Parts: sequence; structure tokens; C-alpha cells
Amino acid sequence: MRLIPVIDLQHGEVVSAVGGERDHYQPLHSPLSASTTFTSVADGLLQHYPSPILYVADLDAIEGVGSHTKEITAYLEAKPDVYVWVDSGLRELSAFALSGMPVNQHVVVGTENFLKTADLHSFLPAFGTKILLSLDFRGSEFLGPAHLLEQNNLWPQRVIVMTLSAVGKGQGPDFKRVADIVKVAGTREVYAAGGVRSLADLKRLGEIGASGALVSTALHTGQIKTGDLEEIAGF
Repeated sequence: MRLIPVIDLQHGEVVSAVGGERDHYQPLHSPLSASTTFTSVADGLLQHYPSPILYVADLDAIEGVGSHTKEITAYLEAKPDVYVWVDSGLRELSAFALSGMPVNQHVVVGTENFLKTADLHSFLPAFGTKILLSLDFRGSEFLGPAHLLEQNNLWPQRVIVMTLSAVGKGQGPDFKRVADIVKVAGTREVYAAGGVRSLADLKRLGEIGASGALVSTALHTGQIKTGDLEEIAGF
């Protein structure tokens, strides 16, 4: 069971994501970082919650109003031992070039924005382990082509179950949805995202078959502590 710290980037700084309502996100206030810069927050998270992986949502890129590619790339190059899963609102794999991308960057394809699902079948072999699929939900609504929920032959080895409406609200993950996706996923790794608030949530996710969880708010508030990482590793 892995814990993946999450960073949300918007308008040049790290923000607190709540409920997927991006127009209302505010700058992050955290005891783990003295500022809201990407580098400061990333370093603060990794110092308190040692992890080989970070998840970064480039919200400007997802919304089509900008990009934080330079900041993310610079961090990747400075931290070769840290892998970063980057969701930048990718709409089609055929237009994305793996060449020139830092070796420690992995690409998240979010169904919220992805338009050309035929790409998944055509380009998955080329992307190999560098790609993850995020199945995005808002409440009970799936944000993406309905057939993707049923055709796991289009899924890469790692799948994220993203419940946007639960992000930052402390209401707990959608355990049933995660369990349902685990059943469909077969041997693939499934990561829960949205609503994780405690060690108990992480344990339960491990028990239903999740390989890990993406977490933000509970790390900054101290609801999940550094010592919890060793305990969840066994789940």
C-alpha cells in the first residue's frame, strides 16, 4: 500500500483543492512549507512523508489557461530519485512526445479531458509504464466516455479512481467505487484519490485491494502522520 502526496498547481503556486471547484481554490497554508512555491511544498512533503512518488495536477493546463511545465521539469531534473505523476489535461496521446520528457516523469491521462480514446489502444505499448489512467468522477457522474469503465483492455497497468467532489472535504473516500474498479481492473494497480482523511481510511483501502492512495489535505493537517507510513506499508 503506497501513499502518494498530491500537489495542485494553479496560477504559479500550490493551492488547496476542495471539492473540485477550481474557481474557488485558495493558496495552500501548511506547516510543512514556508511558501506556496512548487519546490518548497514538494520538498516539505518529501521531508515529512518520504516517498519516491509525487502526484502533480497542473490545473492551469487542465483548464487550458496556461502551464507549469517549466517548474515541474526543473524539479524533476533536480530530483532524479523522485518520480512525478503529472496530470496536465492531456487530450490525446498521439500529440504527446515522450522524447525530451524527464525520465522520472510519468503521464496521467484524465478522462475528464481525454478526447481520443482510440489513442489508448494504439499508443499504450509506446508509453509502457510511463502512463496512468485517471478515471474521473464528480459525485455519481463519470467524467469521460462510458465505455472506458467497462473496457479494461484500454487501461494501462496503473489506474487512479479520482472522486473530485470528495477532494479536501474530509468525508472519506468512495470505498464502494474503488472496490468496484478493483474488481474490473484484474491485475492492474488501483489508486484511490479524493477524501482520504486518516490511517483508518488507508487501511480499509488496502483491505479492499487498492494498491495505494493519493493524499493531500490529511498530510498538511497532520491527520496522517509520518509514522503511519510504516503501518500502511503492510496493507
